[in-house]
Amino acid sequence: MEIRQSVQAVIYDRISNKIRLLLVKKIDLKNSMLRWRLLKGGVEENETEQKAVTREILEEVGLTKIIIGEKIQEYEYEFEGLINKVKTFIVHADSAQKLKVQTSEIADAGWVPIEDAKKILFFEPEKKAVEIFSQYHF
Repeated sequence: MEIRQSVQAVIYDRISNKIRLLLVKKIDLKNSMLRWRLLKGGVEENETEQKAVTREILEEVGLTKIIIGEKIQEYEYEFEGLINKVKTFIVHADSAQKLKVQTSEIADAGWVPIEDAKKILFFEPEKKAVEIFSQYHF
């Protein structure tokens, strides 16, 4: 079975003295429903994981003022005959920077409090990533 390497980002900033996370609303390919998600994408050939995170953030939401932190999670899942291996990174971003949403892939994006993110994220590995992130002290 073919393996696809992917990266995922828990993107955060402090807004009004509270940590907020950037979530994107995308189509769930299994059932065509819109779901709030962490930003995620594939690692291209000869690309480091950090470069992939930077590229995906730029492509999907247009942010350039980011600092990639540590890897906090790894998981895998099977979908459409592929094994997807995902590595999740903490990313600090400047929420004052205007979002430029890639409308071909994303229906919406927004900064939400951590507790709201835990409630509206659909996929368990993404909820777990936020839970792991919330254990860090910022």
